[in-house]
Amino acid sequence: MRSRAIPLFALTAVLCAATAAPCDDAVAPEVVASDRQARDSFESELDATGFVDIIDAGDAWRGYRTVGELLENSVGLRVRYFGSHEDSSTVSVRGSTASQVKILIDGVSLSRADDAVVDLADLPVDAIERIEVYRGFTPIRFASSGASSVINIVTRSTDSPRRSASLSIGSFKTGKVSLEASEPTTNGTLNGFLAFRRTEGNFEFKDNNNTPQNPFDDSRVDRRNNDLESWDLLLRYRSNPSDAGRITASASTYYKDEGAPGVGAPQSEESRFRQWRSIISAAWEHDDGYRAQLDGTIIDRTLNDPTAIDDAGIDTSLGFPYESADSLTAATTMQLGATRALGKRHFLEVGLEAAYEQIDERFHLTSSTSSQVQRRTRLAIAVGDEIYFPGPRISIAPQLRFESIWNEVELNDIAGPPVSSDDLPPKQDDSLDPRIGLRWDATPSLSLKANASTYFRPPSFGELFGDAGFSASNPGLSSEKGKSADLGLLARYGDLASFEYAYFVNDIDDMIVFLPSGNRVPRPQNIGKARIRGHEFRFNLPPKAGFTLDANLTLQDPNNRTKTPETFGRELPSVPRQEGYLRLGFDRERWGTSYEMDYRGRVYLDQANTPTDEFRISSRLIHTLRLVWKLVPDDFHIELEARNLTDEQSRDVVGFPVPGRAFFVTFSYAREPTRPAARDE
Repeated sequence: MRSRAIPLFALTAVLCAATAAPCDDAVAPEVVASDRQARDSFESELDATGFVDIIDAGDAWRGYRTVGELLENSVGLRVRYFGSHEDSSTVSVRGSTASQVKILIDGVSLSRADDAVVDLADLPVDAIERIEVYRGFTPIRFASSGASSVINIVTRSTDSPRRSASLSIGSFKTGKVSLEASEPTTNGTLNGFLAFRRTEGNFEFKDNNNTPQNPFDDSRVDRRNNDLESWDLLLRYRSNPSDAGRITASASTYYKDEGAPGVGAPQSEESRFRQWRSIISAAWEHDDGYRAQLDGTIIDRTLNDPTAIDDAGIDTSLGFPYESADSLTAATTMQLGATRALGKRHFLEVGLEAAYEQIDERFHLTSSTSSQVQRRTRLAIAVGDEIYFPGPRISIAPQLRFESIWNEVELNDIAGPPVSSDDLPPKQDDSLDPRIGLRWDATPSLSLKANASTYFRPPSFGELFGDAGFSASNPGLSSEKGKSADLGLLARYGDLASFEYAYFVNDIDDMIVFLPSGNRVPRPQNIGKARIRGHEFRFNLPPKAGFTLDANLTLQDPNNRTKTPETFGRELPSVPRQEGYLRLGFDRERWGTSYEMDYRGRVYLDQANTPTDEFRISSRLIHTLRLVWKLVPDDFHIELEARNLTDEQSRDVVGFPVPGRAFFVTFSYAREPTRPAARDE
């Protein structure tokens, strides 16, 4: 009873504070839809009624960060690590699976037909300006949904000359170098980013020797074959704005080579994974609200898993039914959109997306090679409207989204269990999904929001037929379908403080989750029904007198509604009931410091919620401290970071260990032209 009273008490207190907040205006300012702009981290110009988090990442390059670290501190998000922070990681929103989160870079989707899950470790954190997190809905601008939430990563861009560089070194023989240059030309601006990251990843962890019920054979060992090297290059040209609009052309390349030690014991000594990704994109945008974008993506992956017998006669390979596998993905996407203001209080938006993807996979056995070719064509159309009524200060935003996919699969002696033609996914699948959003600006300081929508997500080819050996196949998977709704408020006390509360409900049919199976390889399975309900709280004190405070708390009830005795009423696997984050910062002219506290409640790994260490991960609390010296405030910085001060270690996914205490130091330099001071007239 007391836990239920806490959200109600907090909500009542904020309502009272917001309605009593001082304001000079008698009514809320008129909303002109065509001129909407992001006001702060709680708002986005792409949506007036939804719950949004805008993560400022413009200074992330000045320290040792990953995209996963930036996201895990956002309300309602959970990042799962397959080892250290440089290893693979995924993100879920409001208890969703990682596949239900659509991730884009500058509007280019990274969620592919072969693998809907995006590895956060493959994203260019040093080139990012901000991250837009849309919780529980998809803006019209991103016409293709296939997900319950969207994360759009926006890379840094400037029309002024700029030079910057950073160097990081730290624990586990980790290092990073990043370079940036921007140069105006006659007709536009050239931007370039280059980053190199390397780590041995040889942190110490507790090895249970694959016998979690027997603590007497546990030992402390070093993580082996966990090294990584990666390169990230981004080149972009942006034309100057003109009557014909602005053109942006970009090319990015990412390469990594890493060891694949697997889970705990025994660690694989020789397995390796390599990936090369290249994206070319051209976009046109006009001030009248028209836009078009065409992009192409090529991804080449290779997994080597040779048989390796150790001194004890144990095979330390990852245990896949082949010695190596490689895949080549080619994709192209065209996006069109138009935004029109029909008067001062009527805002209409249309989005269209067409995409084609082909994935060629080859599995190399000792004496033979098998292959498969998968093709998916996707068409999505989204229409949205926003109408503002100035009398009651209410905005109504209906949307309608149609998406259709066509599958084509060619199997040639696929490695693994034989696949029946009856088990192949349907050749065509589509869905029509509505959404309605409401916003009431009760006072200039208080806004109430409500949203309801449906969505669907077809299984990826990786879920259907296995993902390069990292997961087992399940060709009989059904598409996920869901309904989501939220209700909450956004309160501001002038420019001194902001508070956001949201209550959300997410009902999912045939939810796809990865559960432990044989050979230490997870297998995707449909959970009949699932319901996730929760509360989200955010509080922010913006920089005033050099002090900042950011805090958020997520309380959720992840309930399995499948009507079987062993699952009904149980918690969904890998979804914590509580998550919280707190950051205190002090910023002075020559120095700054911040303290962060990150909490996550315990989670179960199986549907039955087995209360043993093998199927349950305990709660954890991570403390981080950062110190910054500004040798020249806008030029040279030195940042020291002490991560996980209490040296707390646990697993995060199945049996993957995560590192304990770590230290990093970063030297950074940035130079931009000094703007002349304004003169008094």
